[in-house]
Amino acid sequence: MEEIVALRMCFRDGQLLVTDEAPLDDILSRVMYVVTSLWRFLPFAGSRWINVGTASRTFIGALLCGLADFVEVIVADPTQSTFAINGFRRLSMKGKVFVCVAGLPSFPTDTVLRGLMRDNRVLLVHADLKVQALGSAM
Repeated sequence: MEEIVALRMCFRDGQLLVTDEAPLDDILSRVMYVVTSLWRFLPFAGSRWINVGTASRTFIGALLCGLADFVEVIVADPTQSTFAINGFRRLSMKGKVFVCVAGLPSFPTDTVLRGLMRDNRVLLVHADLKVQALGSAM
């Protein structure tokens, strides 16, 4: 997270931008680290309610750093395949709202769901789940 703030990185008007104040030594590896960290999408399958928060937060971070502009650059280039990004283009505003509503406040519920996956005896572990959920919200 500190690298994102330090670089003030975003993708706009077909370019990946960083602040002029960033030192040029090792800038490429720093930018690659941020991009691969932010744009590491998780499959929304299997135990989907466990990872909806994480997947949504990853998507929100990518949107805030210019993923939509990046997709448009790819789509505008006729030599590029759009096979992997067509889903992004079909995402409606309602879908984007769901991602924000599900992703931002989901730390406590993600924690409880992970705890229930480990031990589903709710009556026996409810006190521990409550402590874990409150700890993740802080």
